[in-house]
Amino acid sequence: MEKQKQIDILAKLISIKSVNDNESEVADYIESLFAPYQDQGVQIERVQYAPGRDNLVVTIGSGDRILGFSGHEDVVSAGDESDWQTDPFQATIKDGNLYGRGASDMKSGLAALIISMLEMLEDNSVSGKIRLLCTVGEETGEYGAAQLTKEGYADGLAGLIIAEPGNDMTEIGYTSKGVIDYIVLPQ
Repeated sequence: MEKQKQIDILAKLISIKSVNDNESEVADYIESLFAPYQDQGVQIERVQYAPGRDNLVVTIGSGDRILGFSGHEDVVSAGDESDWQTDPFQATIKDGNLYGRGASDMKSGLAALIISMLEMLEDNSVSGKIRLLCTVGEETGEYGAAQLTKEGYADGLAGLIIAEPGNDMTEIGYTSKGVIDYIVLPQ
């Protein structure tokens, strides 16, 4: 995929005002990117949390083991938009950096996961099975992650890559804040 197309995907994600609501518009856009590949066995599922707030699950490839990719669709409020030098919901490239609400947390991470999956589909190079979990409400309580976990979308994952920025984005972390649910059953 050409670099400009990658930037366009991130710019479109940033343009969607998903300040802890309206995630369905983000899900619509991501779904539109994967829909042309459904003839390659791509599975797309929407899991509604609340009206206007849809989690999206996209599964590509085949195999018994599943690698999970995860990113959230919501962003923190831009606050007083007059404090911004540019429109927070329009990606702006300045001095080699891209600015906009969610550029680092976490629409760039979500875009990276999407782009990597799309490139695998374009090249017919999907090796194994990958499940993308796009969640709602991360900024206020990880509601979507909890819902998808409860509904079994994380069951059987061999590993999970979360594209959340951390450690001042200077290193790859091996753990992250998230949701884990345990059920203890009597024997």
